[in-house]
Amino acid sequence: MLSKPILHSRVGKWALALSEFSLNYQPLKAIKGQIVADFIVDHYLDEATQGYVENQPWTLYFDVSSHKNGTGVGIFILSPLNIPTKFKYKIKDFCSDNEVEYETLIVGSEILLGLGAKNVVIKGNS
Repeated sequence: MLSKPILHSRVGKWALALSEFSLNYQPLKAIKGQIVADFIVDHYLDEATQGYVENQPWTLYFDVSSHKNGTGVGIFILSPLNIPTKFKYKIKDFCSDNEVEYETLIVGSEILLGLGAKNVVIKGNS
């Protein structure tokens, strides 16, 4: 068995060593074909998203205003189809401008994730 020509190569020796564990050696050509099949499966588009391509990104604009009575936040989202959406809310606790901006970015990002946005441009006031 050890005198067979296939066992003189490194691949043959590994194939013999791995045969104990019920593993099969596949030549490189089969692996290349499997890579294409895996790519197609991983990048499959369902019927709902088929034919829809985002040419323009979603745009998130935000502005914050702090004063002694609390902090006001405004979020403006523009979809790739130029559909505007506005959100306003008030934070009663006193926060620094940076804390409010971070909170606004988190809220705006959660809204965009809920809308299914993947390509986003964010523009703030500072």
